[in-house]
Amino acid sequence: MGKVATKVDGMKWEAKETAFLAEAERARQAAAWSKILVTQTSNWWEVDVEALGADELPVFVRTLEVLRTDIQQNLDAMESSQKEKMQP
Repeated sequence: MGKVATKVDGMKWEAKETAFLAEAERARQAAAWSKILVTQTSNWWEVDVEALGADELPVFVRTLEVLRTDIQQNLDAMESSQKEKMQP
C-alpha cells in the first residue's frame, strides 16, 4: 500500500472516529438535558442543581449562558429601537 493510500485510510478512520465522538457527545447532552428536565420546577431554568450530576451541570450552565445572551440581545435591540424613536 502506498503512502497516499495509507494517508487516505487514516483520514477515513479519523472521519469515522469524529462522527462516533460527535454522536456520543450528542447522546451525553441529551441524557443530561433529560435529567435537567426531570429536576425542573415550573420553568426549565429553575432546576434543583443539587439533583444534577457532574455531567449535567456544564450542559445546564451552557444553556443558561445561551439564554442570558439571547435576553441581552433582545434588550439591546429594544433599547436601540427606543433611542431611534426618540431622535427627531
